[in-house]
Formats: sequence, structure tokens, C-alpha cells
Amino acid sequence: LVAYPWVFGGGQPSRVRETRAPGPPAPTLAPRPLPRVDAGAPGFSVSHAEGGVEVRAAGQDAWRIAVAGQALSADDEVRTGAAGRAVLRASDGSELTLRPGVELKLAVTQQVAAVALARGWVRAQAGAEGRRWEITASEVRAIGSGQSGERFTVFAGERGVVAVATERGEVRVIARGKEVAVGAGFATQVPEGGVPADPSGIPAELLLSVAWPDAERSGRRARVSGTVAVGTDVSVAGAPIAVGPDGKWSAEIALERGTNVVDVRAEDLSGRQKTVTSPPIVVRPGGPALDVDPSKLWDKKPPAPSPR
Repeated sequence: LVAYPWVFGGGQPSRVRETRAPGPPAPTLAPRPLPRVDAGAPGFSVSHAEGGVEVRAAGQDAWRIAVAGQALSADDEVRTGAAGRAVLRASDGSELTLRPGVELKLAVTQQVAAVALARGWVRAQAGAEGRRWEITASEVRAIGSGQSGERFTVFAGERGVVAVATERGEVRVIARGKEVAVGAGFATQVPEGGVPADPSGIPAELLLSVAWPDAERSGRRARVSGTVAVGTDVSVAGAPIAVGPDGKWSAEIALERGTNVVDVRAEDLSGRQKTVTSPPIVVRPGGPALDVDPSKLWDKKPPAPSPR
């Protein structure tokens, strides 16, 4: 498992509650259905949308561009593009922040704001009326307490890994019969088809290691690679890069002739950002170097004739 580079300050050590009975592994579970929406529950609307955000209304096939102020109904789906970001907000102060690459379905009751997260990174914040968040990703459930101001983040990777980090309050994370309580300043990770790891404290510094290409080269394409914590977004030269379940990433970049400088940007589960800039990468023209001293032109002897 990869250590988590997030920190939120104090917090009591998290509790681990093992509810799995001995015996064979639990069978694969179907995704938990979202609760039926109450007509009188405070609904959500799109508070902010930028960079490519779309909504698909319940029962419809077409995705449509989301606009600020747009109301969301039961079973509506929301997704963000490679540069898309959005904030969904309810009248009770509950809020859900979406990073690029998110796809989800939202449901609301008086007691629960439920999200089925297909992929991506979301941060949930509880409002003032005690309604709790419940985010389901694959077979993993992250359930808030409903405490006012509670805030936690869930990441669902495309390869099945799920990570949960708590900034305020305490969140129960349940998968395949095991439940752990993730307190403020702690995080857990669930591998595909596995159970939650015991929560661990979040280190103070965001992890971003980068291996740069050679400083001088003749080719105009190069590879940049590195490591981050699971749940961290990475972009290289402004382009989003997929991060593996072990936190490793790699990208091929195009270079111009001459001197190049490349930025790698990371944003972790807590929303902290870090940018690392490469040393100068110089692409020289191919072929042997030319001698431009005209005085040496007459020093060269003509080639010997070839034997007949």
C-alpha cells in the first residue's frame, strides 16, 4: 500500500471495527442502490461549472452542458471532462466538489445525500441540518456522521482502487464485511475486490517524485515518469495523466528544437497542489556537428580515387 501525503492537523487515532465473520471470502456484491428521493428534501443544483461539465437527466440518453444554477433531479448524472470542475450545492449547505474526470449519480433524502461514484475525485461537506453523506464506489461505502461541517474526500480509480481521506469529523468505510472508522487527519485505501486498510495518519508533505529525461538529446520525444499517492491528480505539460493503483505514472512528451522546460503538477486528496519544473532539456539537431571555420576548408584533402 502507498503512504498518503495529506495532512489536516490533529484528530484522535481512528478506530478499526472488524465485523467480518470467519469463513470463505464474501461473494462479489452488487452496487448498493441509491435511496429513493424525498420530494420535500433539499435538492442540489450546480453552483459552479467550468472547463467542461455535463448533466444527463434521468431516463435520457443525451448529455447536455451544465450551467450554474441548474437544478438536479433524482437519478440525474453528472460528469466532468479532462479540464472540468464543478460544485454541487444544496440549500442546507451540503456541498459536493468535483475534480476533472468524475462521473456520478446523485440522490437526496431528508437524512442522506447519496452518491454513486463511477470514477474520479469528489469532496463532500455536510451542511448545517445534520444530513449525512453516503458515497458508494464499486463495493466500497463511505458514510459520514452528518456532523455539521464534516468534510471528507473519496477517490475511485479506473482500476478499482478506492481511497478515502477525512479532513473533519469521522467517516465509516465499509467493504466486503470489514468496517473502519477514519477520523480527521487519517486515510484508508481499498484495493479492487479487497477490504479497507487500517487507517493511517496523513503525512505533512505532498509526495511528488519525478524522473526527467536526459538534459541533452537529439530526439524530439521523451518520457517523464514518477510516483504520487493514490488519489492524486497529475498533469504533465498541462495534460492529465493516468495514475496506476500503485501511485506510479508515466507520460511521453513532445519537445521543440532548442531549450524546453516542462512542468509537472499534482493535486492530492486534500486539495493541496504542488508543481515541479524540469531542468532545461535541450534538443539538438540530428546528424554530425558542422565545422563552420572557413579557414579549414582548404586543409581537407580530396578523397583517394577508388581502385579500378
